[in-house]
Amino acid sequence: MEQFDYKKFTKEEEKIYDQAIINLRKALKDGLSYKEACASLDISDQEFKALIADDFLKICLVEMHYEKNMSLKEIALKLSIPHEDVIKMHEIILEDVSLASVAQYHKEMSSGQA
Repeated sequence: MEQFDYKKFTKEEEKIYDQAIINLRKALKDGLSYKEACASLDISDQEFKALIADDFLKICLVEMHYEKNMSLKEIALKLSIPHEDVIKMHEIILEDVSLASVAQYHKEMSSGQA
């Protein structure tokens, strides 16, 4: 079975991450596209910046699709990104949820909680 682990952030990384998400939300609200918003982040560590951008896309997708009932195509148009990118990220989200669910089930089974 595939291992499911989230990246552990340092306190400083957590602070940068949280502020970046706030900045990305504001940038979208101000009319920037998803890619423009991500490009506006002032983060020198490109790997960390990419992780934040991917997480933000997941957050947007979940909020828009599952909370606001927008179609994946509508989300792509709103964020000005290819529909295929939204579909791909949606598949990743579903896989993440599946892996997390299985991991939680096995954890509960091993501790006698299930």
